[in-house]
Amino acid sequence: LIEHTDLDSDSKIFELGSGGARNLHYIHQHFGMTDIHCSDLWEDATKNEMTQAMRKYSTFYEGDSEDIINDEVMTDLDLFLTSDHLMHLHPEKADHIIKKIMLDWKSKYIMMRELREGHQTTHPQRLFHDYNQFLSKYDLVYDTTSKTEESFFIWLLRRKK
Repeated sequence: LIEHTDLDSDSKIFELGSGGARNLHYIHQHFGMTDIHCSDLWEDATKNEMTQAMRKYSTFYEGDSEDIINDEVMTDLDLFLTSDHLMHLHPEKADHIIKKIMLDWKSKYIMMRELREGHQTTHPQRLFHDYNQFLSKYDLVYDTTSKTEESFFIWLLRRKK
């Protein structure tokens, strides 16, 4: 993010399926932004895992990811983030979310860590989805394999002009 984006303290960010907002915490620590939004299924459980800074600066959306994507559209995001989340969703639901992110949310950047093709498992459910559809609206700025687990890729995408 540091080398490949123009994020700064005024940036607005959102993480879908944030859990305890660990990723957002690190991004906030570096850039200092306070316009932070996140979602997960259970607010109380999630906030119990958050740092004090994330509880202070984040706006939390409780609920199913598809409902959040449909009902809480943010068209002025600088960064949309998802990490190890879409792989747990049913293919039709993940496909709908990907399309809504591209067509309605239109974030300047998308950063994702998701399961690579060929690494699907049934227990626990970890599915690969068609992430290449992002490339119709976004340029791939950075592409790597996760250093902590080879079965995951990390992409940074920037909206095409």
